[in-house]
Amino acid sequence: STLADQFNRMSKQLQSLRAEADLLVTDTVATVNGYLQDIQVLNEKITLAKATGKGAADLEDKRDQALLKVSEMMDVKFFIGSTGTATVYTSSGVTLVENEAKQLTHSYNSSPLPFDSVDNGGIDGIYVDGQDVTDLIRSGSLRGLIDMRDKEMVNLQAQMDELAGALKDTMNLVHNRGTSYPNMVNDRTGSRTFIDAMNQTMTINDTDADSAITVFNSDGTQAASTTLRTLLGGDNGSIADFADNLESW
Repeated sequence: STLADQFNRMSKQLQSLRAEADLLVTDTVATVNGYLQDIQVLNEKITLAKATGKGAADLEDKRDQALLKVSEMMDVKFFIGSTGTATVYTSSGVTLVENEAKQLTHSYNSSPLPFDSVDNGGIDGIYVDGQDVTDLIRSGSLRGLIDMRDKEMVNLQAQMDELAGALKDTMNLVHNRGTSYPNMVNDRTGSRTFIDAMNQTMTINDTDADSAITVFNSDGTQAASTTLRTLLGGDNGSIADFADNLESW
């Protein structure tokens, strides 16, 4: 029970970390939008400055810094037009700044479930003009946060689930092999009649499996033990031979 509770706590902690990563995705999207808007405003000022014969070097430096900041968060490309304005788009070709600045959108999930994802639902994608560009973001801090939320932590959850499943199977296996100690709780006496014991057979299908046959002393200590495969003389044998071997043993 304690171990199961610990697994549950670890799972909740992982989902809490996924929520934190998704919040950082939301914050990063807002920061990118701010820089894209700055680039658009600076484009307009640069165009005006050049059209009126004023110097635009300082404005271009500020715009270059904004472009650098965006490129640190997501992979973008840009080119400078004849009027001095910068057109910005993702490396996959989705326009971010041209005549206007596009806005990235993303809705934060504060309580994701282990099976929630962008593909399955529950985790919102990142959109530009209604187009999901989550998978089109290939580098930068935003890509790192997406991978942390949707890959690394999901893989950790899967590994933990696999461990819990293996532990469950092993515990059940050990439990099913068990017997009361030091004394048997109940004495059981029965009989079985076989119609044709010489021709009726018993077979062990799993080559790695066997069953223990054990005799206990009255105080519960083990007196002797053998296996079903030993008494059968292999993986299979007749009921009559098994009964004879058991009696002899």
